[in-house]
Amino acid sequence: VNYTSTGDRFTLTGDATASFGSGKTLSLILGTSSVAATTSTVAIPATTGMVLSSGTLTSLNAKATATGWSIAGGTFNSTAHVNYTSTGDRFTLTGDATAIFGSGTSAKTLSLVLGTSSVAATTSTVAIPATDGMVLSSGTLTSLNARGTASNWSIAGTTLSATALVTYAAATNNAVEKMTITGSATFTQTDLGTINVKMGTAATTSPANPGTAGLVLSAGKVSALDMTVDSNLTTGGLTFSTVGMRMVYDEPTAKYSLSGLSSFSYNSNSISVNLGGADSYFGNTPTAGLVITSGALTSLDMIVTSSITVGSLAFQADHLRFTQNNSSRVFTMAGTTRFTATGLGTVQATFGTSAANGNPATAGLVMTNGSLTSLDMSITSHLTIGSVNFTTNGLRFAYQSVTDQFQLFGSAGMTVGGIGNLAVTFGYTSTTNGVTSTSPGLVVKNGSLINLDMTINSNMSVGSVV
Repeated sequence: VNYTSTGDRFTLTGDATASFGSGKTLSLILGTSSVAATTSTVAIPATTGMVLSSGTLTSLNAKATATGWSIAGGTFNSTAHVNYTSTGDRFTLTGDATAIFGSGTSAKTLSLVLGTSSVAATTSTVAIPATDGMVLSSGTLTSLNARGTASNWSIAGTTLSATALVTYAAATNNAVEKMTITGSATFTQTDLGTINVKMGTAATTSPANPGTAGLVLSAGKVSALDMTVDSNLTTGGLTFSTVGMRMVYDEPTAKYSLSGLSSFSYNSNSISVNLGGADSYFGNTPTAGLVITSGALTSLDMIVTSSITVGSLAFQADHLRFTQNNSSRVFTMAGTTRFTATGLGTVQATFGTSAANGNPATAGLVMTNGSLTSLDMSITSHLTIGSVNFTTNGLRFAYQSVTDQFQLFGSAGMTVGGIGNLAVTFGYTSTTNGVTSTSPGLVVKNGSLINLDMTINSNMSVGSVV
């Protein structure tokens, strides 16, 4: 305790500890001791605990610790650093509190951390200074840096674990009021499944990514959102899942995007929808899935894979890709669909071709401003009606509106029981210097027949006539 009449100044520095058996302690430290300089750090001077000037609190530097306390059946531990200075009437609170209920793997925990500790520099990283937890200036919240964690809690039959980092900065002359929420939460229900929600992304070095906040509120309005949902839910034979389903919103550009995989399955039926991606089905180039700007569709890049059976009918889609670009007003469809009817047969349609044998890939169906621009479709089928069998093998239809030209390639055949068979091949293929080219069998331009190259093979008999 120190007092000087000059300025009527009273100071109190020191510590007190109380122990209450079974590991329960309370401690209070006013002020800090000096820390000598080392080869890598500078000296830190001692600080005074509590200062009163003319009967008014001028500054406070206190640390309070509580350990081993039992509250509502849980074990409570807490450390709080409190600082106050009358200059600017500034109050800060930094520290942590943890409550544990139960033990072992079934233990439930709650924790709150205000502020962060400093991180020393290394040979490859710069030093990171400590941050305050809660800051009040003249009785108004100026900033907040808090992390809350809840793990293994059971609420209405659902197990909840969550971690949230909340930051807040009051408005200044140069910036509006801003609050961010980043973290994750997992919900698990034994009879239903699991939902995992992640707010924001972590910073990475390779590739360089500064990371993003989850939810950002500016002046009380949502200015940004970055949320990813992974789920696996089952109810009544229906299974629904999402993998990396990411929703991103940016208020300055009024842009919303949705990407990731979602799937539904019921018994042997399934549908999966992949919005955006970077694999070979998306051309090995990252694409956005669904993009909406100012409430209007900007673009869509979606792949559908399905297997659905209804009675004797079965329908399948194999990576059927749909794209829409509203700036160019272009819609495309590529991929494979397949239809099977028991007792009838199968029809398979493939839209577009992959790059192969020196030839570039082609789009399947392309429409511009609602009109057909081009079509590249191949049909392979095997159908049986009574004693008649119809087949097509890579029967390819190609159309270009620029030249108003239609082309037909491939083969088709028919077999009639007791009579024989007929096969027709349109066009032919040839390979030169490793590049395979296909000459069309039928070419129609501007409505007129330009070329016909057709080969017919048959073996038929009617009575004694062969």
